[in-house]
Amino acid sequence: MRCDHALEAISAAADGEVTDDDVFGRLEEHLADCSECRAFEHTVVGIRSALRFEPVDGVPDVAPAVGSALSGQPPKQRARAGTGAVAGIRSRLRGQLRVAAVAAAIGMIVGATFVGLGRDPQPPAAADLAERVMTAQRDITTLDIRFQLTEPGRRSFDGTLTYAAPESLALTLTGRRPAADTRPSGADGGTEGDVRLVVDEDRWSLDTLRACTTCPGGVSRWHQTVAGREPFSDAVPIPLELVTAVDSFALSGPLLQLGTRTIAGRPAIGVQVPAAQVARFLAALSPAGDLRPVHPRDPVEVWLERDHLVPLEVEVRAGDSAERARWAAGQGLADEPGAEVLAYVVHTIDIDGDVDLPAPSVDGTAARPATEQFRDDGFRSGDAPAVPTPTTLPSGLRPYAAGVIRAPGGPEVELRSWTDGRAWLKIRATTDWDQPRLFGGLGSAVRIVDLGAAGRAYVSADGRAVALHTEGLDLVVTGSLSADELRTVAAGLGVVGEAVPAGWPEHDTTTIDDARAAQPGLLVPAGLEGFAPPAVLLDRGVVVQVYAGPGDRSFVLTRSPSPDLAPPSNGDSQAVEVRGVPGRYSVERGELEWADGGASYSLSSPSLSLAELVAIADALTDR
Repeated sequence: MRCDHALEAISAAADGEVTDDDVFGRLEEHLADCSECRAFEHTVVGIRSALRFEPVDGVPDVAPAVGSALSGQPPKQRARAGTGAVAGIRSRLRGQLRVAAVAAAIGMIVGATFVGLGRDPQPPAAADLAERVMTAQRDITTLDIRFQLTEPGRRSFDGTLTYAAPESLALTLTGRRPAADTRPSGADGGTEGDVRLVVDEDRWSLDTLRACTTCPGGVSRWHQTVAGREPFSDAVPIPLELVTAVDSFALSGPLLQLGTRTIAGRPAIGVQVPAAQVARFLAALSPAGDLRPVHPRDPVEVWLERDHLVPLEVEVRAGDSAERARWAAGQGLADEPGAEVLAYVVHTIDIDGDVDLPAPSVDGTAARPATEQFRDDGFRSGDAPAVPTPTTLPSGLRPYAAGVIRAPGGPEVELRSWTDGRAWLKIRATTDWDQPRLFGGLGSAVRIVDLGAAGRAYVSADGRAVALHTEGLDLVVTGSLSADELRTVAAGLGVVGEAVPAGWPEHDTTTIDDARAAQPGLLVPAGLEGFAPPAVLLDRGVVVQVYAGPGDRSFVLTRSPSPDLAPPSNGDSQAVEVRGVPGRYSVERGELEWADGGASYSLSSPSLSLAELVAIADALTDR
C-alpha cells in the first residue's frame, strides 16, 4: 500500500467507513514500516477521541481552526488531513461543538497536555509516563552520549554529555561552521559558541566563547568557576534534565503519542508536547544562555529511550498562529510555520557503563571565581544537627552530602541530602530565620497541606518543595521525587508545622474549600489533568488560583467580586465568547477575561493558547 492510499484509508477508518478486512490488513502492514503514516494515524485518533461530546444548538464551522492546527505537520500529512480527517470531523458535527472539545482537539494536535474533557484513556506507553520517568531516574548511574544540536540557518554543534550520579557531569558543545565561513577562530583555537561545563560535586566551571568587538576574531574566551557549591543548587544548577527529563514530564497528563522507532541503536517512544513543557530541557542545552528563543507553544517531538527515558531526539518546529507571528516579529525572527527551528539528536549512547569525567577548570582568560559558602563539614557523614532525621525515606535513597551554608548577612543553614541514581532529596533547616516570609524560596504562590500529626505544611505550586514553619525552626524539603514522596518525608521529621504569622505573604493562602465557603459560587476547573492542585490566595474578596504544570506550563485563574471588567490597558484586546457570554482576550498579556455570576474572572498564562484558556473556562464549575 502506498502512503497516499494509506492516509486515505486512515481517514476513512477513523470515520467508520472501512469494513474490508483486506484493507485493514494491508494498512496494518504499511503502518508497521512507515513512521510518518503512523504519526498521522495517532493524530487522527487523537482528534476523534477528543471530539466525543454532546452537541447543542448551532453549527459553527471548526474545520478552519483544526486545519490551522494541522498546518504544523509535514506537507504530505497536512494535505491528506485537510481532505480526510477534517472532512470526516465536519460530517459528524450536527450541533454546536463545545469550545472545550475544539480546544482539546487543537491542543492535542500541537502537543498540548490539557486533557480531561471527555478524552479516551491513553495506552500505557503514554498514560503512565509521569510515573515512569520518576522511577527511571533512579536506574541511571552513568551516562555517556554524543549528540548534534542544530539551529537551522544559524549554526550547529557537536556535543558530548558525560554523567556520573548523582551530580558529576561534563557537557561540551563544539560549533560547526559552514564551509564558506572563513572567520578566524577564537582564542585557544576554539570556534564561536564553544561551551564546556564541568561539575564535580561541590565544584563547578563554565568555559565559553563570547562575542567581543575589540578581540581578534571577534570572540573572547570567558570563564567562570564556583567553589563550595551547595548540593543540587538552584543558583548554580547542572543540566540533569538532559539525563532524565523529570521537570518536563513529572506533572504531565496523557500525551499525544508518535509511536516507536530506533534511535542510536535504542528503542524509543515518541510524544508531542508544546515547547513550554520542555523549556527546562532546552535551557539545559544552553549553559551559556545563547540558544535561539522558541515560542512556548511551538510543537515539539520528544523521543525517549524506552527503558531509561533518556531524551534521544527533540525537534522544535515553528507553530502557526497570529500570536506566534506577533512574538516572532518582536524577536526579529522570520520562521515559516512548520519549519524546524531547533533539533537535538543523539548519535551514540552508553548507559551505566564506565565513564571518564574531567576535573572542573580552575583558571581562565577571564576567570570569575565565586562561592556559595557551602562547607561540607559532614560530607557523606550526615552531620547536620539542625536537620531532623527523617523516619521515612523512599526505598533506595542513600546519604549523600551534608554540611553548613554560612553566607555573609544570611542565616546559618544546615542541610542533608540523599540520592539514588539521578534522583535526589534535600532537607535544609535553620534556627536563625528572621525574614517575614517562608524559608526555602517556594515562590509567591503556595498551597496548604495537612500533614496530620505533623501539622501544617506549605507546598510550592509545582509540589517540588515542602516547607514547615515553627517558632524556633524553619525547614524545607526539596528533590526530584514525586510530590507525595516529599510530603511523606516532611511528615516524618518529628516537627509539627504551624501557620505562618499574620503579615507574611503566605498568610493569605487558603484552600479551595475555604475559598468556596467565603465566596459562594466560586468557579474551579473540573476534570483537569496535567497540572498540580492549585495554590489558592484569598484577599479582600479576590480569589487567585495558581496551577503549575510540567516544565513552564502554568495558568492563573482570578475571581474579583465586582462584575465589571477593568478598562483594557492596551489596544490588543479582541472579543471572545466565553461560557456563552461576551469576553475579551489580550494577546500581549495572555489573559482571557469575562463576567460570570455577579463576579469577573480572568485566566492568564504565558504558555497556554487562547484555545486552551477558553477550554479551561468552559470546564469551570461551582460544584
